[in-house]
Amino acid sequence: MRLLENMKQTVTVKPAAAAGVYQEDDRLYRFDGSRAFLVRAVLQPLTERPDAAVYGETPTARLLMLYDGDETLDEGMGVCVDVISSSPCDYRISEMPRRYQSHKELTLAFIPEELRA
Repeated sequence: MRLLENMKQTVTVKPAAAAGVYQEDDRLYRFDGSRAFLVRAVLQPLTERPDAAVYGETPTARLLMLYDGDETLDEGMGVCVDVISSSPCDYRISEMPRRYQSHKELTLAFIPEELRA
């Protein structure tokens, strides 16, 4: 599958913060802004669970990110989708990237505002 350039948007990706900066139970929400980088990717809402509202999830609680660049993206990294790059990330990579011949597929989970660092 080829990703069309006009469907891509620019997002900021921030690696997880160093181990000494945070506590073990909150590692998913602390990111290193000094090592942030930009990527161009296609973002789509994930609608795999129609009963998401029953569990309190919003329609944008999970996104599918399709990426065909060379940067390494790993589980636990933060992604700034709807916020500016200097503010705390509003999404995180919640699953290991699935690699295909032409692109990588990542699942992004929404980070509630009160949990952003």
